Amino acid sequence: MSRSKKAARRGKRNADGTPSGSNKKQKKEVTKAVAANTTATGAVNVDKGSRQWAESTLTKLLGGMSLETFLSEYFEKKPLHVRKADKGALFGSGLFSRKKMLKVMEKQPHMGFGKDLTVCRYVNSERENFDGEDSNGHATSRQVASLLDRGYSCQFYQPQRYVDGLYELNAAFEEVFGGLAGASAYLTPANAQALAPHHDDVEVFVLQTQGRKKWKLYHPLVELAGEHSSDLAEDQIGEPWMELTVEEGDLLYFPRGVVHQACTDKEEFSTHVTVSVYQH
Repeated sequence: MSRSKKAARRGKRNADGTPSGSNKKQKKEVTKAVAANTTATGAVNVDKGSRQWAESTLTKLLGGMSLETFLSEYFEKKPLHVRKADKGALFGSGLFSRKKMLKVMEKQPHMGFGKDLTVCRYVNSERENFDGEDSNGHATSRQVASLLDRGYSCQFYQPQRYVDGLYELNAAFEEVFGGLAGASAYLTPANAQALAPHHDDVEVFVLQTQGRKKWKLYHPLVELAGEHSSDLAEDQIGEPWMELTVEEGDLLYFPRGVVHQACTDKEEFSTHVTVSVYQH
């Protein structure tokens, strides 16, 4: 592992959990490093924290696809949906959920809206943020649970600070891609949507850890965008490129610049963790 656990959890990041500053590593450097560390049989019995362990971890997340194949055919090119139903378990069960987030909040008495989490909802093409003014910005587990019950969604920043399994996944991404990886958890109640259509300035890996979510992906307005977009209107983004349902245990990858929006169905509460790399 390139950095200590303490350093990894305190690494400088933006408010949404993405790395601070540009990642200067080029894709060809990552590809070269992967090729240099690939063995004929694949890394299985390796030390946790090593380069081989990191590559083996990401290969498992990709459903057994080699990193060389992923980098050459998908990375910065097109989305990839890896289904647990087809490939078996990609990551540990119970990795993150509503229950786990609320338990973390119970043990962290100084969490705040805008600092540690954002609570919002997207209704009738309008985004509404809960600012927490009545509590001076202080966020409690009971208050957030009530907001989730009322149809709000929650974006919880940097959950890897509190969950070892997420910390280890982040560390694997950092080792392979040669820079900081960001993470945020998104919790959305049934029959709800958190965010307007938009695109990001990072490579996005979605790990669906609870329930399911319906995604619409649209062709980029800006290829490999270098900046995060503002909220986009439906008439700006055209028809969907892909529509898919990401089930618990699945992984979804899409490049920076791909416009996207996601919502839950009428039955399932959804939690997913987004790990992001290559902020430009």
